[in-house]
Amino acid sequence: MRFGGTGDTVWVGVRWTTADGATQVGRTKAEPGTAEGDRVTVWTDRTGALASEAANSRTGTVNLPGAS
Repeated sequence: MRFGGTGDTVWVGVRWTTADGATQVGRTKAEPGTAEGDRVTVWTDRTGALASEAANSRTGTVNLPGAS
């Protein structure tokens, strides 16, 4: 799901699973041309919510909505 954008990034809808197994949804910036089902890297905080940047070296990938 694309939300538009300008320049070198676009906003896309993302879905990820937290450490406790809960499914979360949100929006993050991605490269233009990112398609539904592609994986993108996002940062999360200790609660599993999206964060604007990494607080430490942990990273994760998420599936865009519609991924199988």
